[in-house]
Amino acid sequence: MHVLIDHFLQVQSTELSRFLRDVNAFIASSQEAIERSAPHIYIFALPLAAKSSLTYRDFSPLCSGVIEVGVFGIDHHAGQLVMSLTGHEGRVNCVAYSPDGQSIGSGSADGTVRIWDIRTGEEAMSPLYSGDGSVLCVVFAPKVAKVASGTEAGVVCIWQLLGVQAVPQRLIGHSGSINCVVFSPDGSRLASGSSDCTVNIWHIETGQAPVVLSGHTQRVDTVVFSSDGATLVSDSEDRTIRFWNGITGERISALLTKYGDEIGRICLSSDGKKIAAAFKYSIVLYKPETGKKISALDCSLGTVQSVAFSPDSRSLVLGHDRRVSIVPLPRFGGKPSPTTLDGHTSKVNSVTYSPDHLYIASASDDCTIRIWNAEGGKSAVEQMMGHKNAVRSVVISPDGELIFSGSLDRSIGIWDARTGERKVHSPTGHTKEVLCVAITQNGRLIASASHDSTLRLWDARTGKSVGKHMQFESNARDLSHTISFSPDSSWLAAASGDNTVCIWDVSTQLPLRTERLKCKAYPHAVVFSRDGRLLAAGCNGGYIHVWRAATREPACEPFQANKTKIFSIGISPDGSRGVSGGNDKAVLIWDIGTGEQVLALNGHID
Repeated sequence: MHVLIDHFLQVQSTELSRFLRDVNAFIASSQEAIERSAPHIYIFALPLAAKSSLTYRDFSPLCSGVIEVGVFGIDHHAGQLVMSLTGHEGRVNCVAYSPDGQSIGSGSADGTVRIWDIRTGEEAMSPLYSGDGSVLCVVFAPKVAKVASGTEAGVVCIWQLLGVQAVPQRLIGHSGSINCVVFSPDGSRLASGSSDCTVNIWHIETGQAPVVLSGHTQRVDTVVFSSDGATLVSDSEDRTIRFWNGITGERISALLTKYGDEIGRICLSSDGKKIAAAFKYSIVLYKPETGKKISALDCSLGTVQSVAFSPDSRSLVLGHDRRVSIVPLPRFGGKPSPTTLDGHTSKVNSVTYSPDHLYIASASDDCTIRIWNAEGGKSAVEQMMGHKNAVRSVVISPDGELIFSGSLDRSIGIWDARTGERKVHSPTGHTKEVLCVAITQNGRLIASASHDSTLRLWDARTGKSVGKHMQFESNARDLSHTISFSPDSSWLAAASGDNTVCIWDVSTQLPLRTERLKCKAYPHAVVFSRDGRLLAAGCNGGYIHVWRAATREPACEPFQANKTKIFSIGISPDGSRGVSGGNDKAVLIWDIGTGEQVLALNGHID
């Protein structure tokens, strides 16, 4: 039974409001299970709730006999996805929140506009269908229950939501698809941008012919009104941002961007003081009145399909290929640290914040709308603070419980992978920078190499030193920047500055009484195969060496994978293939027996 409530009680307490929203998200995410049987609240929903949620925090201590679900790792993505809305039969091109935040509107290639109840995740009414093809954009009116959409056929449709109007008001005037629509702040006008390179301003109530704004030379992707409705801003694939009088349509100014790539959409901050334009490698902020650049933020984002300001204008949300990014805006420029929300399986076409800043909605080619917890996005991955200088190497224990790091501050960090807290027994003893760390497959020993010309072994659980130091020669060149344990933990291979690889006996902490393995150049990477039969090294000049670990004889002739450097190397489980990565921006797969390249994986840009 569905009950329509005409009045809502305004909650004044921030904590109570947060708690109610958390409970709402909890019910919505587990609605199907709860509807089948009330006990599922305790046997399914509560155990799987995010441990940081208010619902789990307040109710789990009151329940006994509830199964315990362990969460490993410090990634806080768990709990950020609140719900997925499914029902569209084609890709979802756009999504928008209603002004009160209670509903979401979406437009799809299936030709429908759908209105969703954000509290339950169910459709609030029957799909709105105009018969004008794929719906490319959707927006709610600011003060009345209306929603507007733009279609592939070049028609703007305006729907009355109260009374469930069957036939929309159709605004015809564009000769190309409608890519964007926006209401003026007072709701009296609607602007639309089209592939016909024009922007139209429609006076909705009068029904008069639109004001046509010409000047763009390619499709118009975004239109936004200033907070007072006096200015209209548009961006286009012609790499210009244009400023217009929001009432008369008179051109005010145009800004030709200085960036080689296309504008990845623009958006206006809620305070009306900033316009953000997202590019592939940066975010640029402009003043809406003059078009003057405020600042540029260096941020490698990839192709941006959609961008929106948070209600407090302090962060941006962007839609990319299969992911959503939350980008905090530093006050004085610099490089922001984006948070990534993964879950979509295809391109993300549209993103938006809820009016209360608590949620983010995204629409995708995977035919879903996803609702994310925006507050959880403040830190997608916990930062482990403790080192006083750059961290040069990091490894994870085989059981996933501990993280080990080596730093230029001369220390080795041992961190709890669940909480991100540093263990008090972290090893100390190196007198110079720690260059690299490695861990045995049984997780019992850590090895570290330092600028003090020593290799050292440590107990992974206690942090105590094991045995004596393995001393390199005093030659400053004779240092190891890469080390690797054999699978049975009996050997430790270390690359050396004299273009050799030295193998140490872990039990005696002495080098094996054989000649060092010579390389054609300095080795940046060494690795044992999973079965311990092979040892490989990648060097400067792109050279790769492979030896039989037991006899130290070459398994194949050294070969040149690229002409630069090999920084990373691996061996397939059966020992027949090798994989390497270098600064030629390619991943190479090669035959160990012949040294011939089997496959090159290109696509990295840096």
